Amino acid sequence: MPTGDRRIEVCELTHSGPLPPGWLAPGFVMNLVLDGEADLRARGSAQHVHPGVVVLSDPGEFRRVTRRHSAVARTRSLTCDPAVLTDAIAQRARVRATPHLRSSTSGAPVLRHALRALFAGIDAGDPPLALETAIECCFSALASDLNLSWTAMPADRPAIRRVRDLIEDRSGDALSLADLTAVSGLSRAHLIRSFARELGVTPHQYQMHVRVRRARELLAAGRSPVHTAAAVGFFDQSHLTRQFRRITGVGPAAYRRMVYSGTQPR
Repeated sequence: MPTGDRRIEVCELTHSGPLPPGWLAPGFVMNLVLDGEADLRARGSAQHVHPGVVVLSDPGEFRRVTRRHSAVARTRSLTCDPAVLTDAIAQRARVRATPHLRSSTSGAPVLRHALRALFAGIDAGDPPLALETAIECCFSALASDLNLSWTAMPADRPAIRRVRDLIEDRSGDALSLADLTAVSGLSRAHLIRSFARELGVTPHQYQMHVRVRRARELLAAGRSPVHTAAAVGFFDQSHLTRQFRRITGVGPAAYRRMVYSGTQPR
């Protein structure tokens, strides 16, 4: 990020060819559609997005494009660490709580204009103070658009929440279905079916996304791919590279170079 705060990422993506496998949000995400139209699956329902729509994601939420209505689509996003948005909203609301994006998309002009102003400032090479101010304007637009609530996400049933928590806490371990059924109280088949219905991925796929999310954090902090692979639970660097490229579209070494050049992928 040009401001120097690595808890915040801005990136632009061009989407074409085969549909991507899906994506687990690494933080709070505001993703502005610039060109093209598509259908995506979010929070158990279908969403049609087009230029001007902002796709919103809570940390750990899964998104998958199910159909692309144009040959090429472009998006540009602002992603921030959960603590960054929590602090920003606390300053505005004068209350400390965990924010939750109530909607999975927004067509509010104030949010769209704030994001466009930030991206224009980055393209123009504005100084850090101007970019930091533009980011604060994005946070204000998000809050004033009432896309935040202070309640827990309603989609997760307690059993699935316990499984998610276990995977998050032990993402580097070789978890078994027995581990997951023990904490959930569900049968193996029921667990897999319910988890996939509510989150869009199987427990194993979710664990891979969590590992890649943590690998991104370590790579951004300067760790090498080989040490990162061992730290997050992959067999070796090649295993990390396959999963990392499948989920992010780039390899871990390329991602690390992008972070330090300020041109990060999503």
